[in-house]
Parts: sequence; structure tokens; C-alpha cells
Amino acid sequence: MKRFYNKLDRIIKYMNNNRYTYSHNSNYEGRINSLLSESEVLDKINNRFSYVSLSTNKRDLGDFYINHGIKRFPVNLKLISENNKSCNNIVGLPRVMKYLFFEDQKVPISYLGISKAIKNNKFSKTVNDYGILVLIKETGHTYGGSLLRLKKITTNPTNGFQFKEIDNVKRDKNESKQFILDNYKCLLKKRAEPYFVLEDI
Repeated sequence: MKRFYNKLDRIIKYMNNNRYTYSHNSNYEGRINSLLSESEVLDKINNRFSYVSLSTNKRDLGDFYINHGIKRFPVNLKLISENNKSCNNIVGLPRVMKYLFFEDQKVPISYLGISKAIKNNKFSKTVNDYGILVLIKETGHTYGGSLLRLKKITTNPTNGFQFKEIDNVKRDKNESKQFILDNYKCLLKKRAEPYFVLEDI
């Protein structure tokens, strides 16, 4: 996946050398403004890099893909304010888990399906990674990384995996897998907490 990381780094470098700043239109609500700007950023990236292809479906894992050979690595684009104090969501967790660890396996895309696949050791031979690209609206500063390399993941029982800051750390395949699985188990425990309370567990 080193080449995926290198290609993502080139996009980040380009965006920082050609700053794009968020233009606010008072006629639209904040969420609509973000969507409009996101489309412009995606077009800018797509027009500059031949190895990039844009999402064609709202249910796609990424807003765009970095292509290398037959592999397509999804990347989630986040436009955030420099005043943002909250965590940022990552796309639906069961779908991400299926992509990371069970891409060539027939695994239901649900928390139950993923949990059964983990329990039954139905992992694919290869492990995938999921890119994150963040652009600060007011300044155009861009940074990013990938899910397997995040130093810290915040687990939210409603929103799944979240991140606050992106500090990429180096992990081997097994360490990356264990890092995600540990956070997944932590999330499941939080989701089950209301049941534990009811049953005095």
C-alpha cells in the first residue's frame, strides 16, 4: 500500500501548493455550501491527477478513489472549519470493515455479519486501507492519512469510527489489523451498554 500512500501524499502537497479556500454563499445553508465546495475540490483533484477517479454513486465508500493497477483505494474528503471542535465521522463502519478485511468474502454488511466473520476467522488474505483527506475551509490547508495508520480512533456508538486529528503512525499488517479490531470491539461494547444496564450485567 506504500504506493497508495505516496499518491495520497502527492495530492496533499498539490492542494497545499494551490490553496483552495471555501467560498460561502449566504443563499445556502451550511451543509449545502459544504457540498458545493466539496464538488469543486473533487473536480480540482480529478483534473490534476490521472490516477484519481471520482465516486459515481452516493453509496460508494469514498468521495474519490486512488487507482493503482487493478486496485482502487477509497478516499473520504472532509471540508471542516478551523473552529471545528468536534470529531469527524468516517463512512458507515460495517461497509468499511467489509472492505478492510473481507473484500473477497461473502459477508453480510452489518455489525452482526462483520462480528460473525471475525469470530469465524473469515479474513481475506490481503488487508486494504481507507484514505482520509481533510481541507480547512478558511485557509485551504490540507492534510490527510489513512484509517490503518491513525494514531487514535474515537469510537461513537451512534456514528461508528471518528477522528479528531490525523497523526499517521507506522504499523505492520498484523498491528494494523489488531488496532482496528480493538477499536471495533470497544465500539460494540459501547453500543451494548444500554442492554447491560437493563440486565444488570
